Amino acid sequence: MVEIFDERIEVSNPGKLLVDVDRIIDTAPHARNERIANFLRIVHICEARGSGFDRIEEGMREWKIPAPKVETTDDFCRTTLCWHRSLSEWSKEEKVRTCYIYTCYCYVNGVEVSNAVLRERFGISDANKAMASRIIKDTLNAGKIKLADPQAAVKMRRYIPYWA
Repeated sequence: MVEIFDERIEVSNPGKLLVDVDRIIDTAPHARNERIANFLRIVHICEARGSGFDRIEEGMREWKIPAPKVETTDDFCRTTLCWHRSLSEWSKEEKVRTCYIYTCYCYVNGVEVSNAVLRERFGISDANKAMASRIIKDTLNAGKIKLADPQAAVKMRRYIPYWA
């Protein structure tokens, strides 16, 4: 089911997500019903590579909007995409989720994540480096990312997903 609201789009599916929510960017695709999935690929409704969330993140990055929120239980999976708001209106949870998802996206695409890279994702000016540093600190404290090299100087710090 796809529901369109003024400030968000929600897509809901029956059944739980087949991959861990935290690994949605890098996990190989799975299908509940391979015959239906195969048909959907043939008629170009879906693709086989499992890059849907990568494409979503690319679009969200381009528009400077929060990464999708994915909720799953045994009964359903819901993905919520929010429309554009200024960064000051984002919740802390949205900032942490976006920092984590973008770090995962960069990691699987071989891009080193630094303060500057995250400033670009969030649309933060160079003059507001402290704002990006705060988001990074909150994401580190949430255990979603870690330092690639704990011995690196502050200006040389790079970040990777916690599972890397």
